Amino acid sequence: MTSRMTIKLPTKKVIELLQAKLAERETWAANYDKLAAAEKKDHEAWELRALAHAHSNPKKAINRTAEYAYTNDYVRIIYTFKMEHLPPKPEKTITHLNNPHNYGYQEETKDLKESIRLLTLAEENGQETISTGTYRNLTRWL
Repeated sequence: MTSRMTIKLPTKKVIELLQAKLAERETWAANYDKLAAAEKKDHEAWELRALAHAHSNPKKAINRTAEYAYTNDYVRIIYTFKMEHLPPKPEKTITHLNNPHNYGYQEETKDLKESIRLLTLAEENGQETISTGTYRNLTRWL
């Protein structure tokens, strides 16, 4: 049994795949603020639907608690529901990992651009294929 495989991959094809991934990241970054605002709006709308549902179905709550703040004349009422008893929650697509304003995202994009640049230089100097080891280092993008 062999522990390693040696395969030569066409540099041009790998560069094309990396450029497609870079274009995808740049499109995401360009639209991020609009997408984040839309996701926030969807989540706020869901919260209102969940509150309306809780108000109209209090007996489905697993737990109900009322906390009184006598000095301010406030009451905080807490209902605990299973998610299956609430309206469907919108899917969360934005995280700190895919936030283009995040340092980690910016560094990953910088690494991707550097990889494309180095492979382009290698191709221009006649290197038609890349090794499996090089490909293994690039798999996080592909």
